[in-house]
Amino acid sequence: MLTCQEVIDYLSAYVARELPPDEQTAMERHLAVCPPCVNFLKTFRTTLAVARSSKRLPTEEELPEELVRAVLAARQRSSS
Repeated sequence: MLTCQEVIDYLSAYVARELPPDEQTAMERHLAVCPPCVNFLKTFRTTLAVARSSKRLPTEEELPEELVRAVLAARQRSSS
């Protein structure tokens, strides 16, 4: 059975369906009995989806002025 570290090491290949069949099966066996690795996999997939959907970050000029002011005010409060 794979260790949690091995699952993490092979996660990218697993999600991309690039693992050989025996390693794919070993991953699925581990995931069937390890809730922390299942949660890590869900987080990993969510991260990939967000990264794919965010083509670029907005420039400062594109951000609402109200949001910029609120962030700056919060930064000032936290540094005081």
